Amino acid sequence: NTGASYSGGSVNSAVDAGAWVTFSFNGTAVNWIGYRDEWSGIAQVSVDGMLQATVDTYLTPSKAQAPVYNVGGLAAGPHTLKIVATGTQSAASAGSWIWVDAFNVTGSGGPPAVNSGGVVNAATYAPAPNNQVSPGQIVSIFGSNFLPSGRADASTLPLPTQLGANNVTVTACGQAIPLYSVFPSQINAQLPFECPASGSTQLTVTASGQVSAAQTVSLASGSPGVFTMNASGSGDGVILHGNGSLVSSASPAKGGEQVVVYCTGLGPTTPSFATGAAATGINQTANLPTVAIGGTNAMVIYSGLTVGFAGLYQINVIVPAGASGSQPIIVTAGAGSPSRSGVNVWATP
Repeated sequence: NTGASYSGGSVNSAVDAGAWVTFSFNGTAVNWIGYRDEWSGIAQVSVDGMLQATVDTYLTPSKAQAPVYNVGGLAAGPHTLKIVATGTQSAASAGSWIWVDAFNVTGSGGPPAVNSGGVVNAATYAPAPNNQVSPGQIVSIFGSNFLPSGRADASTLPLPTQLGANNVTVTACGQAIPLYSVFPSQINAQLPFECPASGSTQLTVTASGQVSAAQTVSLASGSPGVFTMNASGSGDGVILHGNGSLVSSASPAKGGEQVVVYCTGLGPTTPSFATGAAATGINQTANLPTVAIGGTNAMVIYSGLTVGFAGLYQINVIVPAGASGSQPIIVTAGAGSPSRSGVNVWATP
């Protein structure tokens, strides 16, 4: 069911006896949040296969986002909560509905940790520090204990520097950096444009007041990565025709056609924009990238940040004549490494 009164705008419900839901989490306590009213019934709650309680969820007057049951004192680590509808209700209730809206998890079981080489280009997932990243680039940070469960997403621009119930922040180049999203083992963020274009920086993650060990991240003036349709870092690139439709096997780009390649890691632009803020007008990268399609250098018409987005770049490029089928596309910018191989664009002569 959907509605503004529910967490995230929706809630799940069941009335059949034996209907169940499981929730896996990492923590020492979990709170089941539901919707309670005059038609709510009785459920059984188990943790790790052990029955904890039989819970009557009836309530009058009704209440959205209502705490239903809390389990605490668990050993730090992974657990599974199970809620089972019994199909029964108290004498006061007119129904046996069981509602599951959200879960609050506490005690994630340790400080956050960033994996060795876990700071990567968010488009290609090529690891740093073996592969450098650049100022202003969108990066993905892999590790553990960032969130106990679920996800937290930025909902506005400029991007926030703190997200989630654990008050997750990331520090690099001496400042808290903007965050796109946080998961239990992944953070998507933007490196500051203020980072140096060479050398390295120390990156840390703070969650629930605990700070991770620092990871060294190597920096370069450019470290491009082309976004891919399957978000794996390889395969068909996110490349559009001039009319905004996707370049694909069913709709390849023609030789001589101008297409738009979406990427990150092309370095500073003129004019510049604040880190985490959307580009508000036409701008150009300080370093004009080189784009090779099928091994042939393509003519670059424009290279800059995409208007309305933070950290997203676009390159407008002419597809070389004679290119046919799925062709590799490689982008080079600044003094950093070229983009990851294995990203392709569909073309036809």
